[in-house]
Formats: sequence, C-alpha cells, structure tokens
Amino acid sequence: MIPSRVVKNSILLPLFFLLYFLLFFIFLSIVSVFYHVIVNHVDLQHLSPENIYSYIMFSMMEVLPAVILFALFLLFFRILIKPGNRILSYVFTVITSTLLLTGSIIVITMITPRKVQESREPDSFINAGYFNELGDNVLYTGAIRKDILSDNLLLDISNTKKNQKLFYSDKAYGEEFNGKMEITFSGSLRKKIILDRDLLKNRYVSMDFFTKELLSSYNIFTTDLKKYAAQGGLAFYLLCFAFCFLIMTTNMFMRISKWPLFNFIFLFFILTGIFFLYKLYATIILVEIQKLISDSFFISLIPILGMIVLGVLFFLFDILFVPSSINDEVALS
Repeated sequence: MIPSRVVKNSILLPLFFLLYFLLFFIFLSIVSVFYHVIVNHVDLQHLSPENIYSYIMFSMMEVLPAVILFALFLLFFRILIKPGNRILSYVFTVITSTLLLTGSIIVITMITPRKVQESREPDSFINAGYFNELGDNVLYTGAIRKDILSDNLLLDISNTKKNQKLFYSDKAYGEEFNGKMEITFSGSLRKKIILDRDLLKNRYVSMDFFTKELLSSYNIFTTDLKKYAAQGGLAFYLLCFAFCFLIMTTNMFMRISKWPLFNFIFLFFILTGIFFLYKLYATIILVEIQKLISDSFFISLIPILGMIVLGVLFFLFDILFVPSSINDEVALS
C-alpha cells in the first residue's frame, strides 16, 4: 500500500506547477516584450495601441514552451526533496502541464484579433532612422507611418566587389503576412523585396554559436506549435503532450548519480537538447523521409512521434533503473 504522505506529495505537484507556471509566464512575457523593443530599436512614443497589443500577444505566445520547461525544471527540485509515487507524479504533472500549454495557446489565440495574428506594420521589421541590413540590401528609411515608408535609401550589396547600386524612393509600402514582410518601392525604382522575420530578428545581437543554434531550434519548435495550433487538429494536442511528457521524464537525471552538480549540468544539456532534437527531426530526418515516401499527415507527425518514443524510453529507464531518491544506497555512480 502506498503511504498517504507519498500520495499527498504527488497530488500537490500540480498546484506547485501552476504557481511556477504563472510566475515564469509573467516574468518571461515581460522580458520578451522588452527584448523585442530593445533589439528592434522600437520608439515607444510612436507605438500605436494595436502595435503594443501585438507585441504583448506575440511575446506571450512565444515564451510558452520556455515557461513550461522552466516550471517543470523548478518542480524537479520539489520532486527531489519530497518524492511522491513516481507513476502518480508523472500522471498528475503531465496532464496539468499539457492542459496549461494547450489551454494557454487556445486562449491567447482567441483574444488576439485576426489582424494582429496575420499582419503587422513595417516598424515591427524595420527601424526608422537606422541603416537596416536586410539580406542582400541595406535600407535607410526616414519615417514609418502605418504601412508607408518615406524617404528611403536602398543599397544593393549582393555583389560586394563591384556594381553595388544605391537607389532612392520617396515612398514604399510594406505588408506582413505569415512572418514575412513584402516591401514595394514606388517611383522609378519599382523594386520589391521580401523579408523573413526569423532571419532578421537577431541581426542586432552578437551571439555565440551555441546560443544562436539554440534560439534557431526553439524558433522552429514554436513556429510548428503555432502552425498546428492554427490548424486546430490532432497534431497540436499531440505536440503539446509530447513536449510536456518528454520534459517530465528528464527529471530522472536529477537522480542519475550521487553527485548533484553533475546531475544538474547533465540535465541542462538534456533539456536544451530537446529543441536541437526537434530541429533534427523536423528539418533533416523528416525531409529525407519525404524524399522516399509521399507526404502525408502521418509522415508529418514524425518529429512528434520521435519525442514521444524518446519520452517512453526515459520513462521506462526511470521506473526500472533509477532510484527514487538521490540518497538511495543503490544510486548510480
């Protein structure tokens, strides 16, 4: 029979997780808003209420996977200090985290106007009064009002050695859909350029290779999460479950040896590796399989199924081989 204290520890986990979730959600959303404001050199005095709301909604949606990860990571310490029944802990925590992730995404999507979801003004991509490096072009624009860019200088740097061309256009028109900005220049220039937010969002920030790759992998995961959420099908709920389940199973690495510092460092690389793994599934393995087999709904689920399979392996390893407490005499070394 399971001791009542052990059952109580497991039952309390969802309550602690909810508390951690709310704290990290508020904190990371604020950090994300200020990050985008600083990186994009946003002039707060000229931000319209719609743009402010857009930044907030975008940031809240963007940080949700990180909120789940950090909340579960903090919960691991609670599990380590006051361990409950492992099966019950898994069931209660995975259900709670999956419901919170799916529910939060659905609610944010519902309260975000369609116009904000699909389209934002050019100043979310381009900063007036600055030289903006945009792939093969450098753009200076004097002012941005709604979808109109005034007094524009455009330098074509596609050929770095010769034939670089400088253009002037008194007006240009920008329109954003699905993360891409299309800018059409008027007058004699009559040039059109298309920008991708994911390629531009970190252009002002100097980052090491590991951080860049981690953010790239995280962006791929969040992009797929938002895509499946927009579709509203089975894939969305499976991805949320797979993500929460896989993270929860990594709590065993807090007890994998008798050395807490080693466990902590090892767990850090495992957690960050989840996003690298998803990128591997989504951008390499899935593409190679699609070359051999005609694309279908089930083929597109390969990254999600890969996460579930890995989570099941971690879960079985935890139940069969990893001690329930770091102080257990049979702890692995």
